[in-house]
Amino acid sequence: MAGTGATRMQRLGCDSWLSLIIVSLVLFLVYGQSGNSGEEKRVQELEKSCNKLMEEKKSLQQQSVMLYKKLNETSITIGKKDKELISLRSMANHSYFHFQGLQKRLNSCEDEMQAHKKRQFPGPVPDNCQRELTKANLQVQQLLREKFNFSQTCQELNTAQETAKKKIIGLEQSNADLRRQKTSMEKSHAMFSRECKQDYVNALGGISTVTKAFLDKIENFFSCASTFFITCEKRSMYLEQVHTNCTGLSREMESKFQSYLNHVGHIMSNIRKNNTDLMAQNEELMKELQECRQSSLARVEEGSRRLHEEQERHGREKEQMLKDKKKLESDKELQEQQLKLRFLELNHINSEKQRLNASLLSCIRMTGGGGSLVPPGRSEFGDTMSHMKELQKYAVGR
Repeated sequence: MAGTGATRMQRLGCDSWLSLIIVSLVLFLVYGQSGNSGEEKRVQELEKSCNKLMEEKKSLQQQSVMLYKKLNETSITIGKKDKELISLRSMANHSYFHFQGLQKRLNSCEDEMQAHKKRQFPGPVPDNCQRELTKANLQVQQLLREKFNFSQTCQELNTAQETAKKKIIGLEQSNADLRRQKTSMEKSHAMFSRECKQDYVNALGGISTVTKAFLDKIENFFSCASTFFITCEKRSMYLEQVHTNCTGLSREMESKFQSYLNHVGHIMSNIRKNNTDLMAQNEELMKELQECRQSSLARVEEGSRRLHEEQERHGREKEQMLKDKKKLESDKELQEQQLKLRFLELNHINSEKQRLNASLLSCIRMTGGGGSLVPPGRSEFGDTMSHMKELQKYAVGR
């Protein structure tokens, strides 16, 4: 009976050890494989997110380069338009001084006309007035053409300014969209990092829990089974060996998993470091982009202000030119009317002169041909002088 009981106890101990070993192997396989596959998936997802962030960084760099190019093109265009405005301003000033010179010449012509009106015998009309009027007409036409060209240039500048404003608005909208995308990506990345860290902590806690539970079961089993095998030295040694093997297996499992987790933690720390560097670079790029946008807006505002000032100044100069033009046209019409009247007076005087000369010749012929027509007490010379005085009185009366 004693041998049968010992045999049963031996079989029971072997079955218990086999069941414990099988359970430990199953737990090792289950938790080891699931933890390994979960960590690999997390690492792959982190690599994908890192690659995505790198692509977004490249796209932001390309967009910043494009913005720099557009800003340079806009500044060059504004510089060209400023030069054109300066040249147009100098032309307008030259035209103004030229108009002043023409006004002085017209005043001198009017003074000459007044002087000719005050004379007894109207002299010939000066040709330089007609030449000055023709020259003034040509200059007015030239100024009108310059005005049209300046108006067309202003329209082109306004169109270019509106186009630049539209481009800036589009770029601001795209920058706002990029900032929103960046914010959402940062939030998702922070959430993903927290989840990954929590999974990492949970995985580490599960391994510690399994190892601790396994060791507790071993200790409990050996504390209960030691009373049965204390009488047999070989059984006790076998039991101690099994205890050592199980404990060593558990420690080895824990060390291997710990080394694996340390490796994963090192990879995670590197990924986080790279992510931090990328976020810092992205923040610097966004700051540079903000500075570029502010400088671009400042340049556009300065250009629009200068354009508005030039347009106002040009409007005042244009109004003054139109007034001068109207005055010149009215003076021209008045001088033309005066010239027409003077030509009519000259034609009438010439016709009267011819008639008087003809009558004088007829009188001279009559007195010289036979029979004196001169009254007594008067000579032929005296009669001719009377005709000359009459002609002078007629001219003065006209």
